[in-house]
Amino acid sequence: MFTPLLVQRAWLQTPRNLRDRFNQPMGEWDDKAIDVPCRLRSASGREKQSLAQQGYVDIEYVVYMDAGVNVNEGDRILKVLGPGGSRVVVHALDIALVRKVYDGNGQLHHLECPCRVVRSAANA
Repeated sequence: MFTPLLVQRAWLQTPRNLRDRFNQPMGEWDDKAIDVPCRLRSASGREKQSLAQQGYVDIEYVVYMDAGVNVNEGDRILKVLGPGGSRVVVHALDIALVRKVYDGNGQLHHLECPCRVVRSAANA
């Protein structure tokens, strides 16, 4: 029932744990999964306010994914493609949070990932 709603496709990346000579992350990324079914929507004002109160600021989008997707906080969505994969809907989103949503029977139903847009061209 949920899967047909996932009409877009995401390209997931995970941070490469490389550090520079000052022990700072180098900001390089490895592909984690390509062509992951998802659904992208703009975060509502209420969601933005609620997440900001929890310390998650600058949330602009929420991405929904199937419960079986291996995604973690700190991962990145390099791009989201529209239905049919014909165009890029959005580039470079940092996954701020991964919420597990359960159905009425206590079974994991899907994942909700509030995301921030990556502003720096050097980090994209």
